[in-house]
Amino acid sequence: MVDKNQIIEQIIEELNFRSKEGYPLLKKSSHIELLSEILTELGLSSIKHELIENLLIEDEEEPLDDREKERAKKMGLVWKGKGYGKEEDDFISYKNDGGKLVKVDKDGESEPEETKTAFSGEAGDEFKSQLPKEDPAYKPSDVDKAKKKKIIPKKVDNTEIGKVVSETGDSEVKNTMFDEGYKGYEKKTGSKPAPGGPGSAFNEIVSGELVLILEKYPNTTEEELANYSHKRFGGTTLGKEQKETAGIPKNPELEKRRKEAIGNGKASKPQFPEQYNEVMQERASYSKSRVSARSAIKKHRITQQRIKNLQSSVGFGKETKTFPFYGADASISAQVDMVNNAKGKVYLPNGTEVEKDDLNEFIKAGGGGMNPSDTATFVTDENGNLLVQFHSDKTTTQDIQDNSTLANEENNYNSYIEKSLLNEDDKAKAKDINKEYSTKMTEIEEKYNNQSVTIASNLLELDTDKIAKIISNDKGTLVKNMDYALYGETAWKKGDFTQINKKWDNYLPKGVKPEDLTNIQKAEMIYKFANDGNKLNAPIVKSINKVALQYQEENPTTVGLDVKKLLSEQRREVVEMQREKIQVMNDYQADVDGVKVGLGTLMEAEENIRGFHLTMMDYPPKAYTKGNPNSIAGASLDVNMGGTIVNGEVLRGCLGVESTTEFKQKFELVEEEALTYDSNEKDKDGNPTGNVTGKKVFTYVVDGSGGKKELGYKTYRSKEGAVGKTSNTMTYSTEMQSCFKSKS
Repeated sequence: MVDKNQIIEQIIEELNFRSKEGYPLLKKSSHIELLSEILTELGLSSIKHELIENLLIEDEEEPLDDREKERAKKMGLVWKGKGYGKEEDDFISYKNDGGKLVKVDKDGESEPEETKTAFSGEAGDEFKSQLPKEDPAYKPSDVDKAKKKKIIPKKVDNTEIGKVVSETGDSEVKNTMFDEGYKGYEKKTGSKPAPGGPGSAFNEIVSGELVLILEKYPNTTEEELANYSHKRFGGTTLGKEQKETAGIPKNPELEKRRKEAIGNGKASKPQFPEQYNEVMQERASYSKSRVSARSAIKKHRITQQRIKNLQSSVGFGKETKTFPFYGADASISAQVDMVNNAKGKVYLPNGTEVEKDDLNEFIKAGGGGMNPSDTATFVTDENGNLLVQFHSDKTTTQDIQDNSTLANEENNYNSYIEKSLLNEDDKAKAKDINKEYSTKMTEIEEKYNNQSVTIASNLLELDTDKIAKIISNDKGTLVKNMDYALYGETAWKKGDFTQINKKWDNYLPKGVKPEDLTNIQKAEMIYKFANDGNKLNAPIVKSINKVALQYQEENPTTVGLDVKKLLSEQRREVVEMQREKIQVMNDYQADVDGVKVGLGTLMEAEENIRGFHLTMMDYPPKAYTKGNPNSIAGASLDVNMGGTIVNGEVLRGCLGVESTTEFKQKFELVEEEALTYDSNEKDKDGNPTGNVTGKKVFTYVVDGSGGKKELGYKTYRSKEGAVGKTSNTMTYSTEMQSCFKSKS
């Protein structure tokens, strides 16, 4: 007896194979012919005509609901005998089920409920992305779409949130910085972080990580990159330490939340203060992500162009890998290791091959001197070759470019005097002048400590409950300074508070162990120690002055605590002495390539060259020379100020001079009476009533080819608040910032 099921399977198998389209619905004449041939070959000619005739009978179209008719029309569906499908298709895709369109597969079967569930929502999208690309249901994932367009995916990999992915030897340092924050890094590791603060650390680390993202998704916009960075790094401890950078585009979602938090109130007194503070912190973090995104885009573009240049000039490989480095000690060690492990040649960005010993010496000087870089970007190829690049990273063009103490400046001046062309006798006299004024200024600064003796005595007479509350509410480093003073820096880093320095033994409360001291007991020990005329160091002075400053603010009628007023006049004196020193030194004339320049003015020109990294102007025509690590910076360093790039070419164009020699010849100093105060209040005559916290010492001017241009200025100011010791800082002028931006 003939097995009907077996015959049917044979027919289907042959039809599938011969049509090469899967099982067809016999709507093409070619399909009918194939079936006729198969039936004949199988010896079934007797039933052939009847079978084909029955298969070709179309079902009568049942009426659809009016709404479904309109839907079918919009989708371009027509009745195809057994159901609905596109005119050009050989199969149906919908059936009529009680007047409703129901989607079916190519065999005419309705879609199972489990399949509908699997294909819905995010789970469905993931399922569809894993199907073969030829499957009609295949749908590319967001990542696949992003890769095709070369833009970053909207979703952030959860495993990367708050972590770096760069395969550099300083990855642990970077992750610790995110976890502990800039302020907690030293206590956690026992090592100081790279110079700067929370803002610079965030920009330096994140911009490097975003360079790696841009390698995968080079068409990503600044906004997309900033949003990605904010999601990935904004919620870290370091991210929450950020302060908002002015002039940065705002995030629309954060602005919406900010307005909701203000509610019926105002920004100074929002209706929902907790939510307002939270979104403002996020806004600050986002602003730094935006800065880092700008920096990363410039770093990526420059790096890619340099790779192409090296590929054409020195045969650098096609298979490259990028390694971004931070500026911590571990980062510097990791850079040295990579240089030593390079099996091929090591190149500067201009294609010059550099000696490993010279480069390692240059790297180890990172953060100052001959190598002022904060970060580095290295690139390797498949042949073991290495490209090295160094960056001085700033968040904006308004950032302080350099700061130094008076003691450092004395040493700098001596080195400049020594390399000048003065005769030996004049050099000695100039150094004596430098020493004389530096000593006077140091003596004035030492009075800062002496002011604290009187203030400590007064604090001992005041309300201890109020002092305890001030210490408890302090969000800064007050308790840390007290612990440094009593236990020492090493013990504080280790968390060992079981022993105090011997000098405190007579001030320890009777019957109290060092580890059991309360904050108010620590404070009283420090005040008594100072009142007795003992030598005061920085942690002791800060512990006294910060409490006095806050107590005065909360209790304005209290006398004898206004440390700011006591320091204000001293700062005026120091600025005047700096100016006087330059005037006295200008009695000596130094030769600068045939041009006579006053020695004092030359000293400040040299300080400009160091602080603003102006040696970049000399490269080219200068170049790296073997055995001279100092010559590496000119061809490998750039300054990246939130995406505004400054290099030798930019400096020459904006200053109107071609070299540091011409700069020294055309450099001028302008004295301006510009003071900074701790208050904007003025008296009836319009004079400031606040205390001086800083004073502009000089404005720097260059009389170049385009006329006089203001380069920047030096300010004598405190970086640690109104009661902190002061230092000299250097900042670009508004004119120079605008020029840099126009060329970037």
